[in-house]
Amino acid sequence: MLTLLVIPDTSHPLLERLTGQLEVEAPCPYNSIPYDYRMSQMWVEGTLGIVPELAPKIMLNEEGENITLSNNLAMFTKWANSECYRQCAMLITYLLSILISVTCCLVNFINASTGWKDEEPYRFTKAIHNYAATNLIPRHLGPEYVIHGAKLYSPWDPARTEITLVISEWFFDRSLNLIKILDNKDHPFNKVIVMIPPSISNSHDYSKYTSVPVSLQFRDTPDFMDLCSAEVTTEWFMITNSYHLVSRHVDLMFTPGKFAPVIPFTPATYPFCLKFPYCKEIIHLAQRWSPKHSKVVLDMDMLYNTKERNAFCKEWTDRNGEHGEDLCKCQSSVGSECSSYNILLTTCLIYRCEASACEICTSRGFYHRSKRPYWK
Repeated sequence: MLTLLVIPDTSHPLLERLTGQLEVEAPCPYNSIPYDYRMSQMWVEGTLGIVPELAPKIMLNEEGENITLSNNLAMFTKWANSECYRQCAMLITYLLSILISVTCCLVNFINASTGWKDEEPYRFTKAIHNYAATNLIPRHLGPEYVIHGAKLYSPWDPARTEITLVISEWFFDRSLNLIKILDNKDHPFNKVIVMIPPSISNSHDYSKYTSVPVSLQFRDTPDFMDLCSAEVTTEWFMITNSYHLVSRHVDLMFTPGKFAPVIPFTPATYPFCLKFPYCKEIIHLAQRWSPKHSKVVLDMDMLYNTKERNAFCKEWTDRNGEHGEDLCKCQSSVGSECSSYNILLTTCLIYRCEASACEICTSRGFYHRSKRPYWK
């Protein structure tokens, strides 16, 4: 069995300069490039004079304005022209070419031999794991010692943050399916509010099913306004409906230190949003609120700050009517034709929260939410 292990000289001055440049570039668009590829770009720029081109979308700041990058060509060329660095690079290239040639020969030989005919001539290791483009909390890490690409966040801390779960209900008992198994799940909820129609009679003793305090609230507004009308007393809350169950682990993420929630979003671009009529409609309506809206946040992905929700919903109803009727008055029905009303509210609200720095957004493509959904 053949094993190849590359151990770089971490004390080499070229590596120190390359990693130092990575730190310098951390706040700029180059930070979106994987570090190993970015280091190779620096070397190519210095040796061949080829400056990498970045995608136009990456070159925009939060206000949608173009970012001007510093010109590093002269510095990288100086690094590359150093005799020590050139000799080192030539030696590494030579050794790698020998290793690749030897590896190919050995693999062909092993595959041709009888003993390895039906087996792969390599083994997988759990010591190294590639978490590229993935947001994690410590619970998601395995036994690996070498980690690539992970962005590590802090998990929910019950001593710092209280969270209410709001459940939209349309019958008298459907939410019981969620509540009965709540204590068997790893979740952050300190309270539960069940939003029910005023015509429904509900006399359940929820304390029989869960240790989490459950309260009922009869709606005095349409169901699509539950997001605004739920009487939440904790600092934060989430919302779902009685057709969902809580996942085994509700892995909320927070930034270390500041402890701001990390919220996944879908970019309002053609491939991900604008080619779908309902998503395009949400962005079109949301841009009446803020012309620079460029993110769609699903209502059940959002961790709402109650104070910001209260202020936003007051302003929302002042602008659009008590039930949003002025926003969608051209439609036959606010709740259906003005599709995904809660998502629209959430999409608008996220910008208010970002302005007050209470939420940190991360692209759904990097969040990998499909592997860790809050609900099922």
